[in-house]
Amino acid sequence: MAENSRMPVSLNVGVGEPSVPSEVTLEARNICHYFLPVKARRALLVIDGVSLTIARGTFTAIVGASGCGKSTLLRIFAGLVSPSKGEVLLDGEVTRGPDPRKGMVFQEDSVFPWLTVQKNVEYGLRARGRKGDVVRAEATRWIQAVGLEGFGEAYPRELSGGMRKRADLARVYATNPEVLLMDEPFGALDALTREALQADLLNLWQELRKTVVFVTHDLDEAAYLADVVVFMSPRPGRVTAILPVPLGRPRSPRIRTSPEFFALTRRFREQFGYAELGGSRALAGEAGTP
Repeated sequence: MAENSRMPVSLNVGVGEPSVPSEVTLEARNICHYFLPVKARRALLVIDGVSLTIARGTFTAIVGASGCGKSTLLRIFAGLVSPSKGEVLLDGEVTRGPDPRKGMVFQEDSVFPWLTVQKNVEYGLRARGRKGDVVRAEATRWIQAVGLEGFGEAYPRELSGGMRKRADLARVYATNPEVLLMDEPFGALDALTREALQADLLNLWQELRKTVVFVTHDLDEAAYLADVVVFMSPRPGRVTAILPVPLGRPRSPRIRTSPEFFALTRRFREQFGYAELGGSRALAGEAGTP
């Protein structure tokens, strides 16, 4: 099925005031992680001494080469992987294991194929102890919010890839997490569908201001969505730079064609080149410089 649904959120054209981080909500302290491949003689160091602070209500993108550990770091944030060393804090408290205050969206479809869209979205609510008619009403509200009105009784096999990803978003948002962790959620989609979902995600974020940590290979995607972009070196993954995105909010898709956007993505590509070589140039504050 072709991607033909859009979130019913109006797009505001132009550049507003930059968002200002308020307080720390998510923190990684000196995270190191080893991975022991099958038949390997020794463990591989995947992440080396990563410390990050994520401000409440901000949108942070993490970029880096394949295999640099960015997805592993996201799973450590989610509590799905225990770090070999270091700790993760949420609202100042050390967290271990999954936490209902965190929601995760994967690159792969995570909807249950044997359940309808409605039942998929209801599942997360029921798993958290919600009962009665309020569950169906809340699920229906989020199905509509992500642009899937009329598809509540459809099964995932009857939907396009983009529509299944919308169902994923509805499932996670319905549980009302404080932090939304997203692992290349649009990476497998075609270019047009990907850009449509980026714009719709940005509108949802603008309305609800969830704390988002978003892993991507796409530097343009990072520039369009994020307040801050974290660059990681090739394995073992280390933070090589943290660059602000000096584009105001709210953002329209038209900003992609602006001189400021081109200058910013050029700076990101330069920094990504340094990261690919294992560089550690401190470029924070230089984002947007031609």
